[in-house]
Amino acid sequence: MCCGSSARLLAAALAVVTVAACASSTASPGASATSSASASPQPSPKLTTYTPADFATALAWAPDGRLFYAERSGTIRTFDGTNRRVFATVSPSTDGERGLLGLTLSPTFDKDHFVYAFYSRSDNVGLQRVVRWHDQGGAGTSLTTIVDNLPAGSDCCHKGGRLAFGRDGKLYVTLGENHVASAAQNASNVRGKILRYNPDGTVPSDNPFGSSNPVWAIGLRNPFGLAFSSAGTLLVTDNGPSGDAGTPGSGWDEVDLCRRVRPSSASKDRPGTRACSCSVATRRPSSR
Repeated sequence: MCCGSSARLLAAALAVVTVAACASSTASPGASATSSASASPQPSPKLTTYTPADFATALAWAPDGRLFYAERSGTIRTFDGTNRRVFATVSPSTDGERGLLGLTLSPTFDKDHFVYAFYSRSDNVGLQRVVRWHDQGGAGTSLTTIVDNLPAGSDCCHKGGRLAFGRDGKLYVTLGENHVASAAQNASNVRGKILRYNPDGTVPSDNPFGSSNPVWAIGLRNPFGLAFSSAGTLLVTDNGPSGDAGTPGSGWDEVDLCRRVRPSSASKDRPGTRACSCSVATRRPSSR
């Protein structure tokens, strides 16, 4: 999203595609390598029909073929190719780049029926949270807060908010640096990071900065896209400046390839840490 102005609510046509299951028996060289759990599914698209959506921010596919999608204003809907229905709602702040920003399904959805979302709180616009529902007959029940009080900052932008499960069964969450650039390099600060949690919101004991620290990768500006390949490779998009910094004034967007490194290696922009290393795979001038 662009910086310096409130994002406008948009109406969009959301394409519905046929999903091809993703599976791999190859051990991951990336962020996860020890579990047989599936990463967040990545569909192979084939256009068949569409359904209207109000500023769709995230998509997730269920094993039964339903499309779950999040609308920035706070509604999660499902679409089965014929019928659209409301799954759950939250009441987010939509000031600046805030809103209902992230959505993913449990990698064991066919057993536990868990649906996860990330949104900016309206009762305190400086905070954001990750929540979870149980899918019961197509409706979200048993709303549970998984991670709370993630910083959103006081200004418009750089909120992050993307969710994905890795092949290790862990929940990965992106968080922008809230326009506090120095925070992205501080491993004790969750701003400007990829965070890694257990599915219940606790911190894994093998996280690189300690069992009480959710930080997995550091040095990011506004990580606004997050995806795992079927082999477990972690990729994140990092939005560049839109004229507010950099030379030339348009700045750069990045697609970063992330993988776990040894202590002597470098995480993104910070040598000598034990975090996930994010190296630039592709970048282009920002048009935003």
